Amino acid sequence: MELTEGQARTIANYDHVTVYYKKDQYPASTYEGANSIYGGLTSGLIDVAQAAAICIPHHERVINNASRWVRHYENRIAYERAMIGENGGTVADKTKPEKGGACRCWASPRGGWSYIQKLNKVSVTVLDTYGNGGAPFPRTMPFDKLTGVMTAAEVQASRDASRLIESADGIGFYLMPTPTPTEPVTEAEAEATTEEQSRGADDRPAIGQQIDAMRETLKSGVRVISAPQLFPTSPHLAARMVELAQIEPGQRVLEPSAGTGVLCKAIAAAQPTARVFAVEIDTQLCELLSQAINPPEDAAEGIYKNVLEGDFLEVGGLGNEWDRIVMNPPFADGADIKHITYALRHLKPGGRLVALCANGPRQNEKLRPIVEAHGGIWQELPADTFISSGTSARSVLLSLTAAEI
Repeated sequence: MELTEGQARTIANYDHVTVYYKKDQYPASTYEGANSIYGGLTSGLIDVAQAAAICIPHHERVINNASRWVRHYENRIAYERAMIGENGGTVADKTKPEKGGACRCWASPRGGWSYIQKLNKVSVTVLDTYGNGGAPFPRTMPFDKLTGVMTAAEVQASRDASRLIESADGIGFYLMPTPTPTEPVTEAEAEATTEEQSRGADDRPAIGQQIDAMRETLKSGVRVISAPQLFPTSPHLAARMVELAQIEPGQRVLEPSAGTGVLCKAIAAAQPTARVFAVEIDTQLCELLSQAINPPEDAAEGIYKNVLEGDFLEVGGLGNEWDRIVMNPPFADGADIKHITYALRHLKPGGRLVALCANGPRQNEKLRPIVEAHGGIWQELPADTFISSGTSARSVLLSLTAAEI
């Protein structure tokens, strides 16, 4: 059945297909330029048959491209499921989430649990506040992003045992440790305790000696580092940045201002097979990051594959084939603009950049147009995002994908 012109216009009004009308190809055109199929039909530049000849191949290309992505994601899902299965499944496979229960995820109160508001076959809904005390809002969390699950019965048992402490914002709770059972005291031990108490303080180790010993322990075991423009990313914000980065297995990820390694840890937690390369200008911080590469035999395995000491803007040899770059650059004197624009040169086509920057006029003038031109995200963060680091400077979370060649 052939379409009438009215039917063709109705379809074109929903299609939004644009054509470049050249005078030699469309004689009825009074100008050369882009116009919609609907506009061409309305002004008589093309007829129904021409509209169909233009639109059908266009939509076939769109469908073919979408079909390739569907097959890609189906293969990706099958691969991920196989990998998860080899490792014993997700925490949701071991303990089925249920409404009224709880889960641990990156949106949970720091160190605590989120109440499960509702769930479906593949995800749960929890409440989030961005960690800044704002009004709670629902967030969907896939099962494979959960790091812990409690049943409704376990939550109630913890509440009955007075181990459950509600978070101030009401989105979740914290668990107190289970008390360690005490062994029964024998009659001989009770007599020894009574005898020790009766001897008085003179026979006990001097409290001054104990304090001195504690001081020496702290001196040898704690290192305080002060680095210029070091404003560490909070774990909560780092998890959001890594989620935006959409890091895939085995990808090369660059963190060009590694600092204390918060972003690197979040990357490793989200995608353990990612190959992380850290650049850090501060010598002391670089030393600590390097220890994570070659830790002592009795320490946990490090997460950093490479650490390079130096200024990101000056070090060479990084190349331009990075799949992902995740960064919290220095803000002073517009340094974030230089670092972010320089980082963009190191992305491979289709690579993804996620970064923090100051929310100032220079950043809005220089960086925001770049982000918007790439169809990226420009999200203003609350003023207290870095308040724990001693600054209330307003900041922005941005992300974009480099254009394919």
